[in-house]
Amino acid sequence: MSNFWKIFISVIVTFLIVGGGIFYVMQRQINNIQATNQTKMDDLNKQIATLKSTSSTTAPSTSTTPATTDVTATWKTYTNSIYGFSVKYPATETPRVINAANVTVDFEITPNSGDGQSVSFYQTSKSLATIVAGAKADMPSGFSVSSSSITIGGETATKLIITKNDNSQSPGINIYVIHGGSVYEIISDQSDTNFDSFLSTFKFTK
Repeated sequence: MSNFWKIFISVIVTFLIVGGGIFYVMQRQINNIQATNQTKMDDLNKQIATLKSTSSTTAPSTSTTPATTDVTATWKTYTNSIYGFSVKYPATETPRVINAANVTVDFEITPNSGDGQSVSFYQTSKSLATIVAGAKADMPSGFSVSSSSITIGGETATKLIITKNDNSQSPGINIYVIHGGSVYEIISDQSDTNFDSFLSTFKFTK
């Protein structure tokens, strides 16, 4: 065999050996990379499955609105079966009928102090607008009046805020409502923190 062919065969054999070695090394690296990536994918899938399981078993959080405290829950109830109304009042107050003719019931801590509320009752054939107009006309000088419409015991009522022009006293509140041919006048002043709750419990009983 000539030297050329010997050299040629040697080169081919060397190439095959070297090429095979390189291929083997690269293939192992590729296999290692694939194995590493597969491990990472398996770990990621496990984490996703764990998160799904946790979210499905955890009860959804619900926001709750604090219950509104009913300040009238411990109040007493006054009922006037003759004049057909009832109302709740603080236990610290005492209802007193101070006007038997037109029936005025005062709810006060101290008698005749004006430190509470009062309900007056009298029969009328007048309209609510006429009664309110008369109340405004009877207002003494030095006072101003603003009015608004509200609902009392299911009836339309008129609320008057009576303010002394020099602001020397707390504004008064007069509410007029007609029910069954009778006018009810509910009186207090803006310094009475119980008045709104008192008013919310007012009901007609006949």
